[in-house]
Amino acid sequence: MNLVIYYLIQLWSLLVNHGLPLAALLIVAILIPRIGRLAVRVISQRFDSAEEATKGRLALLGALVYVLEAIAFFVVVMLALANLGVPATSAAIPATVVSAAIGFGAQNVIKDFVAGFFIISERQFGVGDYVSFDGPSSAVEGTVVALTLRATRIRTPAGETVMVPNGSAGVVTNYSQEWSRAVVDIEIPLQPGESMDHLTEKVRAAAHRAVQDPQVAGDITGDLDVLPAMKLVQPLAAGQPWAITFRTTVTVVPARQWAAERAIRSAIVNTFWDRFNVSDLSSAVSSVLDGSTPPSPIADKTSRLPQADPDAPTELYPAASPHTPGDLDTDPDTGA
Repeated sequence: MNLVIYYLIQLWSLLVNHGLPLAALLIVAILIPRIGRLAVRVISQRFDSAEEATKGRLALLGALVYVLEAIAFFVVVMLALANLGVPATSAAIPATVVSAAIGFGAQNVIKDFVAGFFIISERQFGVGDYVSFDGPSSAVEGTVVALTLRATRIRTPAGETVMVPNGSAGVVTNYSQEWSRAVVDIEIPLQPGESMDHLTEKVRAAAHRAVQDPQVAGDITGDLDVLPAMKLVQPLAAGQPWAITFRTTVTVVPARQWAAERAIRSAIVNTFWDRFNVSDLSSAVSSVLDGSTPPSPIADKTSRLPQADPDAPTELYPAASPHTPGDLDTDPDTGA
């Protein structure tokens, strides 16, 4: 009976001295990432999303929380070892060997951490920027939704979430840092007797109407520039007019250049809609669809050829007799 009481006392002692502290440390380890995400959410709500500096602050906040989580996990592990009676000096040598093995096998992870440090310190891009990464097969582009020291999480225009390791980001194109520029290149056919100044004024008037639209007027931050005669396009067929390439540029707020480009392009196309022979193309397509297309000369000649009677019997022709060497003409002098 005394032996049973002794073992129960020892079990209670182990539970109180080791079980409860280790369980508390395990709960703390589970709560560490959740507390980090909550801190990021609360602090990010205090930032003004309209400011350019907010992108860098969010990236720095994510990296800082990531480092604090790593330190907290390290402290939890050391406290667990101390509770189990493992001194720090005794664990130093195994920890060194394990860390060396992990470092040798995790070179890419270390590379990602170093690249992430430079991305954040140099402010190459931040949370909310629209960027493009050179992937192994094709470019990956989208909006940055999270940035840590190890990887960058972006959301593509199709709604897909892509994790890009910072060490393999390659060449990064940032479309929304500080300011952006809308650039529209369009070819306009030149009518007979029309001057370049008159055509340029019509393009400028159409572009001005586009940037004054309420949907894009708030995004315009600079003056509108119309650059005529960027390129002369020679007609591909006789009877077609020459075309002149115009370039229209305007400075807009970050990541709003595509909306301005669509508005300017639509306004210019609506102004010169009658010059693109849309009516001729539409009539040609409609005639093909309703079967009223006139027959081509080749088809007309083919239709006048005599047609074979499908009920007529098959006629066999005699095969030509093969030539023999004696049938060939020879030269009496040379024998050739």
